[in-house]
Amino acid sequence: MSDDSSIHHLNFETADEDDSRTLDPLRANDLEQVLKLIQAKNWTLGTFLYDLFSVPKVQKKDGNPQIQTQMVSIFLQGRSKIKAPDIVEMMYASRYSAPKAVRSSANRPANEVEMLRENGASI
Repeated sequence: MSDDSSIHHLNFETADEDDSRTLDPLRANDLEQVLKLIQAKNWTLGTFLYDLFSVPKVQKKDGNPQIQTQMVSIFLQGRSKIKAPDIVEMMYASRYSAPKAVRSSANRPANEVEMLRENGASI
């Protein structure tokens, strides 16, 4: 099962040559609503992601909801258009990120990203 059919709503537009991306206004509104729901449930983004990717050590009858299992499996197994390494790369390259020099992404060592930022290069 692949979620490629649902990818149509992730309309990223390249804004300029520095590869900045913006969500279309409708998706931005949906994203804001999801983030507000996360806050209303007393999650942070980190605790939400931690819970999302958590799995019981032994599968139990009352384990993770089926939709959670399916969506996480598809994503982590690389069966979706946007893959886990793509998200990791965006996290390292984000202007809000402060990666540690000992970590590496699929495309470059984190210290190279940090060095490029310090020199004013757009990543």
